[in-house]
Amino acid sequence: MDLVVAATALNFTAHINSTPMMSDMNFKSWKEFVEIVLGYMNLDLSLREERPTVAVENPNETKIEKWDRSNRMSLMMIKRYIPEMIRGSIAESESVKKFLETVEQFFAKNDKAETSSTLSKLISMVYKGKGNILVLLLTLVCPCRVACGAVLQAMLKDSSIWPMAIKLL
Repeated sequence: MDLVVAATALNFTAHINSTPMMSDMNFKSWKEFVEIVLGYMNLDLSLREERPTVAVENPNETKIEKWDRSNRMSLMMIKRYIPEMIRGSIAESESVKKFLETVEQFFAKNDKAETSSTLSKLISMVYKGKGNILVLLLTLVCPCRVACGAVLQAMLKDSSIWPMAIKLL
């Protein structure tokens, strides 16, 4: 019996340690990874089902305890791998399912706002015959130069950017 507990604890630790830290660049793959790990660890009950209700004729105590444990452990694990800076911007939730939905909405909203802002800046850029054309092209391709990964990915998905950039020349 002790070997089973030790193996389970070791397995749990391996999964926890292999979970990547979430960022704006890896949210979709991070979420998928977390869902797989929670499923493998048999902690995804609260993601798959709603909390059982208590009825006088059928108390469902065991199901409720399993669901509550799944929810509590999942929330702890997920919050552990969200940077504090991002976690502070996301509303708390008692349900892991609602918490993940809130996180997803947070990233969708930020992604759309950032893409919209970048596109409006790109549309207003025109080469005026002065300065370095290479700098203009680099700015068109990667406007923020430092944190451009997400914007660049969005631009690469939207093929209408490239003809617009060529017209500016």
